[in-house]
Amino acid sequence: MNQHPRFACLASAVGIAASLALLPAAAAAAELKLFGVAPVRTSIAGLSAMYQATGRELTSTVVASDIVEKSLAGKTFDVMVLSSPEMDEQQKLGRIQGGSRVRLARVGIGLAMQEGAAKPDISTPEKFREAMLAAKSIAYRRIDESFLSGALAERILASTGILDTIRPKIKIMNLGASKEAIRKGEIQYGFYNISEVASPGVVLAGPVPEPLQLYSTFEAALTTDVAALDEAKDFLKFVAGPAARPVWDKAGFEKIP
Repeated sequence: MNQHPRFACLASAVGIAASLALLPAAAAAAELKLFGVAPVRTSIAGLSAMYQATGRELTSTVVASDIVEKSLAGKTFDVMVLSSPEMDEQQKLGRIQGGSRVRLARVGIGLAMQEGAAKPDISTPEKFREAMLAAKSIAYRRIDESFLSGALAERILASTGILDTIRPKIKIMNLGASKEAIRKGEIQYGFYNISEVASPGVVLAGPVPEPLQLYSTFEAALTTDVAALDEAKDFLKFVAGPAARPVWDKAGFEKIP
């Protein structure tokens, strides 16, 4: 039996409220300060809105991965949401409490294209390989630890055996510039985290097919200088719990097997 939209919304609200029931009363709750990276921007926005809808205060800072260190300098946060390698680095630097780390979701690499253009068939490894050989131009981020999507795109193409062949038509560009070039039709395809593909004029052609697909895993953790400790602990439970799952799914993330 189909549920009336009004009651579906009510059920969703009840579920959210239940998941946040352990949080301190809004009047006494401290402001939660959240830090994250660009691939989780959409998810953080959705989760923050759910949190704030309970009357609690939250401020979030979301930056590109290559300016994490610059953005953290001289500032304090309660919770960080980062990729697993980035979290490892912050733990080495003593900025996060290692025992508090919780795995949230993973995201694969997707092929971006101009909205309205003919969509390539990349449903199998062989068809994916053929589409890349036929591509006029391909863009992805630089290949280093700051941008996992660039490194993963390179590894995916190398696994097909065609990387050297198509290297001349690959452009290494930052996310904003490459997506603008795709929107204008100057670049045919781009490889990004699926969560970062959608924008005006740019759509997802499809995910990289298995078994070629590679994933980035994202985690949340308490910082070592956390101020709003109770709120931060309960926020971790919330973002890793079932009420948060639709937000992750909508942004293109998957459950971690």
